[in-house]
Amino acid sequence: MNSKLSILLLAASVIIGGAAIAETKKDSAERSMSLRDAVKELNARAKKDEIGKTQEPLTTDEVVAAIRMWDRESMKVDDRTYAMFQEIAKSQKVPAGTKFDFMTRCSQCNGYDVDVWWVDLVDGTSRYRYRIRDRKLKCVIDPNGDRLEIKDVK
Repeated sequence: MNSKLSILLLAASVIIGGAAIAETKKDSAERSMSLRDAVKELNARAKKDEIGKTQEPLTTDEVVAAIRMWDRESMKVDDRTYAMFQEIAKSQKVPAGTKFDFMTRCSQCNGYDVDVWWVDLVDGTSRYRYRIRDRKLKCVIDPNGDRLEIKDVK
């Protein structure tokens, strides 16, 4: 085989191999995962966050308890979305596209910036966010620009 043909075949196999790897990554994002793995993934991301690294790791038990305590009177949602979250608690499987997300700052809450640790489970279809953990950590700035410290109450 001549060297030009060998190079072309090698290049083609690299391109096809790269496409296969990209397809594998895409497939894994489109598949469901265990609740345990989703929680583990969130905790790994939290360890890299300035506020998240100071928080206790999330647990699957906490997620299931939060979903089971859902008060539909105060947190209205369509039946399909509610049933999907209840199925997560029952099956311990997170549907494709559904993931944990966190927020660390609530800006301009009644004129204040507040550091928070909000962990949400976000439905991949409707984008509905269900709050799993809701911690208010400290008030950062008051309307006059003075720093306020509010102790975290556990």
